[in-house]
Amino acid sequence: MDKFIRLWILSILLLFSGLCVIYAGMKNPEIIGFLLALNVLNVYGELLILRICCLVCKYQYKTYWEKYGLVLLIYSFSMMFIEASANLVVLPFQVFQILIVTVITLIILVRWHFSNQIKFLAILIFGVFGVFRVYESASISSPGIVERMLVDMAFLVALNIVFAILFYSNMQIENRIREGYMKDMVEKAVDIVFYYTLKPYPAFLFVSPSVEQIVGYKQVDFYKNPNLYLEITHEEDRKIIEQAFSAKLGDGTKNFVRWQRKDGEFIYLEYYNNPIVENGKIVAIGGILRDITDRKMAEKDMLEVKKEKQLFQSYISHELRTPITYIMGYTEMLQKDCWESETERSNAVNLINSKAMFLKTLVDDLFQLSKMESNQFAFEFIQISVKELFDILDKTYENDVCKAGIGYNSIIDARVTVSAIEVLADVKRIEQVYVNILQNAVKYAPESETIKFECQIDDNHENILFKITDMGNGISKEDQLKIFEPFYRSESARARDSGGSGIGLSLCRLIMRSHNGDIYVNSKKGYGSEFVFSLPIYLEG
Repeated sequence: MDKFIRLWILSILLLFSGLCVIYAGMKNPEIIGFLLALNVLNVYGELLILRICCLVCKYQYKTYWEKYGLVLLIYSFSMMFIEASANLVVLPFQVFQILIVTVITLIILVRWHFSNQIKFLAILIFGVFGVFRVYESASISSPGIVERMLVDMAFLVALNIVFAILFYSNMQIENRIREGYMKDMVEKAVDIVFYYTLKPYPAFLFVSPSVEQIVGYKQVDFYKNPNLYLEITHEEDRKIIEQAFSAKLGDGTKNFVRWQRKDGEFIYLEYYNNPIVENGKIVAIGGILRDITDRKMAEKDMLEVKKEKQLFQSYISHELRTPITYIMGYTEMLQKDCWESETERSNAVNLINSKAMFLKTLVDDLFQLSKMESNQFAFEFIQISVKELFDILDKTYENDVCKAGIGYNSIIDARVTVSAIEVLADVKRIEQVYVNILQNAVKYAPESETIKFECQIDDNHENILFKITDMGNGISKEDQLKIFEPFYRSESARARDSGGSGIGLSLCRLIMRSHNGDIYVNSKKGYGSEFVFSLPIYLEG
């Protein structure tokens, strides 16, 4: 509305300047310059009124009006230069003024959204005053000039009244639009918008409906209990939120707090608070609470990924350093021929070979793990009977277990054999899973104990379960949650220095997930372990 006020003041100044020109022209009526000045002031004063009429109804004002007025001004000066008659000088301005008054009237009738009373008053004052100034600009020296100046003054007063009414009415319309828009925006806001008063007593005067969706509590819960915001805040964050909702709040504070939803779950909220100040004191708090739980969880995941990356680098460094140290040490001793017998030399060569094979296996596993985690690993799935797959796993590695001095027993569910059930599987990858679990069982199983390999159908007749059971020391509950993570090795594994890299079981999990299957362990410390990997039964059609 600043523009409205500027146009208002400027138009009154121009029209009042016209009165001054009339007064000055009374003493020298024969000078045509006074008449031209009066017409110019009237025209541009009317143009300002036209701009005001366009402004209050948001109608675009055309700049060609000023351009045409400039053309008239050039024309008038040309007429004065050739000493033309007064009528030739002022007639175009009078026609132009009548056109402006007509356009003003049309805009009021067609474009304005004010009441009919305001529109009638505006047409009466703008129209009559415009026509009167056209008549008045025809001559300064005609009789009754004083009376006409008094009428001019009255019109200027009336013009100011109309401007004031327009200003007030337009402000009311804009306020209603703004309030309606703000109310609609707040009511539909995704974030929690609130207004919390501190005086005369603490209370929520407004909480947006979105609070129920975010926190689970209704608006009325906050209205009834002004301290609810504090009660549902995590105890570690209560000092922060107390300050945010107090008279000690700094301007434009920003922070994070945890609120407990009605269902008991904690969520993260980012709040933007602004104090409402009266007489130098904070009397209320207005602000927004935004649910940033997903963002905080993403940040947490990023930190965990960063931590896992650091652990990855640490594990790789450790796993590579040990075999490389062995290889370098024994190679140097071979070069210097430090062995007393051929047996020692042969043992050293075998050790170097085993460490080199370990490094090769580690590199291969890392490559395979990277490919699987980035979904770049290609599987070769075939349709195969469960009995055939079981025989491949069972017969191929039975002798390896027996050579280790450990018993081996395999059992297949009769329903599998009779029904000729089939699965979709990459046989080499399933064999990799089986071998990894079996080797671990051999490592940790006591001598003379028996490892059992079973094949069953689950209770829902949807999956085939392959179970490998050993009677070793078992796995603690804490380790059971982590053994399928990359590079994790239990305390017992590290204590026995079994040589594992901690990658095998994580590869097994990725392989089984790629088969839409699963892998898990059932174990109790001191009572052995049962590893289970499952494949969904293949159903044609």
